[in-house]
Amino acid sequence: MIPSTHNFAFARQVFAAIFAGFLAVSAHAQIVAPPIGVPDLPPEVTHIIVPQHRVVPIRPGVAQGISLVQVDATVAIRERVARTTLDLTVENPSHMQAEAVLLVPVPAGATVLGFAYSGAPNQPVSNTEGVARVMPRDDARRLYDSIVRAARDPGLLEFAGATLLRSSVFPIAPGARQRMRIEWEELLPSIDGRVDYALPRSESLRQTVPWTVQVALAGSAPIAAVYSPSHGIVEVLRSAGALVRHFKLDELSQRAPGPFLLSVLSAKGDGTLATAATSIAAYPDPTAGGGYFMLLGGLAASTTNASTLPREVTIVLDRSGSMAGGKLDQAKSAALQVIEGLSNGERFNIIDYSNAVGLFAREPVVLSEQSVKDARAHLASLRPSGGTNISDALVEALRQPHVDGTLGIVLFLTDGLPTVGQTSERAIREIVEKGNMHNRRIYTIGVGVDVNVPLLDRVADLTRARATYIAPGEDVEVKVAQVARQLLGPTLADIALTARTSTGAEDTKRIRDLAPRRIPDVFAGEQLVVFGAYVGETPALLEITARSAAGAVVATVPFDPAIATTRHGYVARLWATRRIAELVDEVRQLAADQPLQPVSAAPPSSDPRVKELVDEIVRLSARFGVLTEYTAFFADEATNLSDWGGLAGGACDLLESRAASQRSGDGAVNQGINYNEMKGKSQLAYDNRFVDAQMREQRITSVQQVNDRCFYNNRGTWVDSQLVASKTAATQQQVEAIHIDETIEFGSDRHFALVNELANEGRQSVLSLPGDTLVRHQSKNILVRNPLQPTL
Repeated sequence: MIPSTHNFAFARQVFAAIFAGFLAVSAHAQIVAPPIGVPDLPPEVTHIIVPQHRVVPIRPGVAQGISLVQVDATVAIRERVARTTLDLTVENPSHMQAEAVLLVPVPAGATVLGFAYSGAPNQPVSNTEGVARVMPRDDARRLYDSIVRAARDPGLLEFAGATLLRSSVFPIAPGARQRMRIEWEELLPSIDGRVDYALPRSESLRQTVPWTVQVALAGSAPIAAVYSPSHGIVEVLRSAGALVRHFKLDELSQRAPGPFLLSVLSAKGDGTLATAATSIAAYPDPTAGGGYFMLLGGLAASTTNASTLPREVTIVLDRSGSMAGGKLDQAKSAALQVIEGLSNGERFNIIDYSNAVGLFAREPVVLSEQSVKDARAHLASLRPSGGTNISDALVEALRQPHVDGTLGIVLFLTDGLPTVGQTSERAIREIVEKGNMHNRRIYTIGVGVDVNVPLLDRVADLTRARATYIAPGEDVEVKVAQVARQLLGPTLADIALTARTSTGAEDTKRIRDLAPRRIPDVFAGEQLVVFGAYVGETPALLEITARSAAGAVVATVPFDPAIATTRHGYVARLWATRRIAELVDEVRQLAADQPLQPVSAAPPSSDPRVKELVDEIVRLSARFGVLTEYTAFFADEATNLSDWGGLAGGACDLLESRAASQRSGDGAVNQGINYNEMKGKSQLAYDNRFVDAQMREQRITSVQQVNDRCFYNNRGTWVDSQLVASKTAATQQQVEAIHIDETIEFGSDRHFALVNELANEGRQSVLSLPGDTLVRHQSKNILVRNPLQPTL
């Protein structure tokens, strides 16, 4: 008999009901099963959420695939009190409900203010409040260790030994997103008027969850400087008097790894321009007989022109024949835009050059309605023709009369190599070195790729300025306007840093290798950030002198190397980044006007200057993991990291063929872009990002910076940078395998003892990498057998 349609429908309903009941019973049976290897948790818990790392499932088969999709942090800092709010979004794509707890690593001394979650799927956080508490230290360590053992996830070790906030259990509905909010408060450490804030986050390059961070600052004193060494920040709001300021992460930093670090420096004294606020952070390096320091400084932020130095801006335009085709028209529009953007009382001039040099005026004129009208007519009359007389244009720009009390700025545009007048690189550099009697800043702007990049870079460096490059097809007007906006409102100029003894005498031996060597001016919205190396362990005085709108600025900062800490690893790494850039540029400058002697093809003594530069570049790059287009091959699997000769020889070949030999063209412009990015580097770059000769962005992911160490993934093993090319000069030609003193299995008692030792030093993250890790610890080379993938 054939069943009727009605019977089929009835059968389907019965089967659906039975199947739904079966699923409910199965799900209930799994939920009440004990978690795998994780004591001290309620039996219903299926997942542990560590916002800085990942969602850890502790019951295989239950609500699989749950992931963290977004973290939004809001930080409010008033004086020394910081309140942090984390808004988390977690997605459950499965058909089963999950029960989760939050474990949030937070700074020591934090106090929980609240925990809440959305009461319905896919809804904002509501008034559904849970409970969260700071776990006692021993309980936190025991629970965290058990999670690490069960999950066999070395990545969790980044936060081993940290203070933990633990929430009550909350649901994550099937096929939905759950939103949570947790808040805590802490008292920030303070030194010399500087408070330092840290939001713990993973340093792993494998982390891809986007974070947004918004910061609100408020205090009773104006804020002199706001600086993040970890992430780029942009100011979005400032109140009158600069007592309240708001910042957020820039777009690039939202996916950048690492803890979010922020230093806030309050204004000193009466808040006038003559009083600069300064503070020092330092990192110790016993192997160097001292360490590295960062000096942060600034003046109270202001929105009035009275607080800034008046500018005298000279725009130098290349009108050679190669500027035809729209480039000169864009440059003229940019020049007019710069002039119209000047403030009352500021001065300007226009110089144009091709075979000869033309002047708008014999000296800079005061901004007025009539002078702007005259400038517009003058610019309209310029036509492209002839060659490129860079030397005479520089002479005219620098010899103009100068008004005391102003800051002289030259915007120097060119799209070609010098073809008329003096064409020697060295001779043109000498014009700037010896002829800049009024200390004008020369911001060079290269249009296109047919420019002498090392020359433009050095002219800018000699005058505390920087170079900018405009790629073919880019809008000249837009790029020049960007440069001009960065030069608004100079607050400090002619900055110098000097070490002094307790008697006030100059101490030339205490600090060295300042980066940058010539400290650039500080403009509105910026802060003074100087890196350097210090020698010795006794206290010293560092003196900052500068020029401001109110006159001379003098600030003396007591510096005691005892404050140096390995937790300031960013100081050493950023110093090394800037130092490497300067060393690479020295190789470029040695090749001016003549081919560089190829060191790799001759005995090292044939050009000792270059050999010395290359050796230092290789040493700093290998140790700190700061790789460039000349040392990126260090990260290749085939590279023998024990072979100093191979590392130095490979770097030398690239420096000779690229940095020294390529003066113009695409392959030179990309190096100029990389150099200018590195020489002023103020934020960490975990992925060693750079632009290659085809102007494509390159990232290196086989080198991982953790805490104050760096590791290279070489043939499947992460190798501590302290073991890379660590031969002395006498044994540099020897190539030997790295000796292993001890092998430790992940999850063993000895492994957790090592974790605790490193956590006490603030270095537990060195054990968080996936796969075998070779680490230098207490004069021993220790191989840790880490799993490649977590078990859970």
